[in-house]
Amino acid sequence: MSKAMFALSADPIHFGHINTIERAAKLFDQVHVAVGINETKKYLFNIYERLELIRQATSHIKNIEVSAFEGLLVDYAVLNGINVIVKSVRNQEDYQYEKNLYSVGKSQVSGIETLILFSDPRYENVSSSVVKALEQHKGFIHEFVPLCVKQALEKRISGHRIIGVTGGIGCGKSYITKKLRETIGLKTINIDFDNLVHEIYTQRLQPYYNQVRRNIVAEFGDDIIIHADMCLIDSHILGEKIFHNPEAMNKLYKLLDEALFMLYREKLQKNKDCIILLNCAYLLGNKISNFNLSYLCNNNIILVETSPSEQHERLRSRSLTDTQIEERINTQFTSGELQKRIQDQIKKDGHGELITFNNTRTSDDEFHTLAELIRRYWWWK
Repeated sequence: MSKAMFALSADPIHFGHINTIERAAKLFDQVHVAVGINETKKYLFNIYERLELIRQATSHIKNIEVSAFEGLLVDYAVLNGINVIVKSVRNQEDYQYEKNLYSVGKSQVSGIETLILFSDPRYENVSSSVVKALEQHKGFIHEFVPLCVKQALEKRISGHRIIGVTGGIGCGKSYITKKLRETIGLKTINIDFDNLVHEIYTQRLQPYYNQVRRNIVAEFGDDIIIHADMCLIDSHILGEKIFHNPEAMNKLYKLLDEALFMLYREKLQKNKDCIILLNCAYLLGNKISNFNLSYLCNNNIILVETSPSEQHERLRSRSLTDTQIEERINTQFTSGELQKRIQDQIKKDGHGELITFNNTRTSDDEFHTLAELIRRYWWWK
């Protein structure tokens, strides 16, 4: 049996590491993923946490063994019958460093070879320190680490446990988040994407947001303006222009995209050590735009459902006509479609939890049960 080992500190593991492990696993019958223990180095995650995150992140690779080691790397290799050490090199500096280590290792134990695998260009600038720095400033890290690692970093660095709340229009998402904040018994913050949009339209007066609004007005017309000097936008008039027009809705999403995420990061920065309820009807996209924001909450999602009669009743209370109601409902996925999309995403990413909650005539006991599920599933993880 051909054996190799790939050593790393994994504080935390990222996609660059995983790519190297995957490639090594295709070349050898067995790959030992060895996590070094260095008592002089300060780690964000202890050795048990690092090992567990590696196991979760590499569960799709069957011919690997994950373990910790102390002392010389070459000694570990000899003791485990390994004669090839796999190294990942991103640049000339990495290459020179690994070359020096190879020379030192050869001076200690003979018969151990080093196999250099050049980093995939997608990950050559990714490092554990970069990922930790990004999380410190609430940058997006889902393209650099698996969701299990992202969730662990959010909890350790920011004290965040982020839970998505989604469902069709008029299903009662805002009511659910309000009741949960009262019931959970822990510090709980609601970030509502509809409110973020409203802030951009009418409250944020910085030059950046002024320009975002002017771009929207240039696209959709001066009749959506409610304050010419600050170029504030009437969301109701704008809504009438987009809900029956898929092309217009897609254009609006693109114009708002960057501003929404900037505002979202600001909210995260201001609220630490808490549960974040991320209220977003379009967390899994809609029938018009096939985007997916479920990575924001690591696929931990409460799907709110209600009966069609309740849904229509709530929407009529917002002074919407039957035609307007149908236009809005027809752009969204049904509850069944949303449930399947969430389950498919959890399976794809190998991470996440789905709780469905029917909001038709709910009782306080049902909210307490949901709050307990949240504590059990997410707070202590």
